[in-house]
Amino acid sequence: MKTDFKILISKLTENGFDFVLIGGLAASAYGSTYVTHDMDVCAVLTPENIESLRNILKDLNPKHRMMNPKKSFMEIPDSLNGINNLYLSTDAGVLDLISNVVGVGDFSEVSKSAIEISIFGNRCKIISLDDLIKCKQTLKRPKDLLVATELEIIRKKTE
Repeated sequence: MKTDFKILISKLTENGFDFVLIGGLAASAYGSTYVTHDMDVCAVLTPENIESLRNILKDLNPKHRMMNPKKSFMEIPDSLNGINNLYLSTDAGVLDLISNVVGVGDFSEVSKSAIEISIFGNRCKIISLDDLIKCKQTLKRPKDLLVATELEIIRKKTE
């Protein structure tokens, strides 16, 4: 399934869900040529925010993609305390919600240097280029190191 980033971003922004775009889609926004098939965001995952997210995504049939068999996000977990990450599959594609970005910190830290951009006609926050490079380098996965290298070249060209 291809992720429809426009639908996911529109749903979140139009409903006032506070998030920072991170990962491959953020890298693409900075000019990376690497293709991503999911949407990663950093957000505070309080019980109230998770309940809000359920209301926002309810018509997109959200399911936990890391569970086998996949369980509905609308019902599980029934206790919303202490959740750090959510890995969801929806009718609009994959949406991963992370509360702590490796190498950068939690939502408040990521937000401090985030910038606001217009994407698909919606205003949203995106992780800073420096923080995104730091995250990719800290992860040390081969694909992340390739993206980090490309982003460093992009940064040098825009200085």
